[in-house]
Amino acid sequence: KREFYKEIKANQKSNLQQKIELCEKAEALKDSTDWKKTTDELVNLQKQWKEVGQVSRKQMEPLWKRFREACNYFFNAKAEHFSSIDGEQEANLKLKLELVERAKNFEKSDDNSDNLNRLMEIQKEWQSIGHVPISKKDEVQKAFREAIDTQFKLLKLEASERELTNYKSKIESWNN
Repeated sequence: KREFYKEIKANQKSNLQQKIELCEKAEALKDSTDWKKTTDELVNLQKQWKEVGQVSRKQMEPLWKRFREACNYFFNAKAEHFSSIDGEQEANLKLKLELVERAKNFEKSDDNSDNLNRLMEIQKEWQSIGHVPISKKDEVQKAFREAIDTQFKLLKLEASERELTNYKSKIESWNN
């Protein structure tokens, strides 16, 4: 009977050391911002945790709490990071939709060069806005392209005149 309990204690001691090492590895990873790689590593550590045998009851709860806190810290930071990106993309979507409306409701003046420059400014503004949610990307891009193309057609510029104005605009942007 003594041999049996001695063997159990030896296994628990070995398991304790393995679980402490897993805790240390998880704690070392918790501040990482390499979301994909670290997620994979932490999931792997969680699998290893389950494979390691039991430890004494006295040590089980504090060790589990330590390991879980390290994992939760990382996953909470990851969730917060991606929710802020989602919010930023929604704000960008709103800005781009406003530009679509501006392009649709563009009021032209008598000066075609001024009209072209104003349309090109709208395009530059479009390009300066960041990413939108991927599910809306094609839809909003198409709406903008149609609105801009419609306005260019309404200007009825000759192709050579449009190219000359585009060229002048590029030179001006290089000088600025």
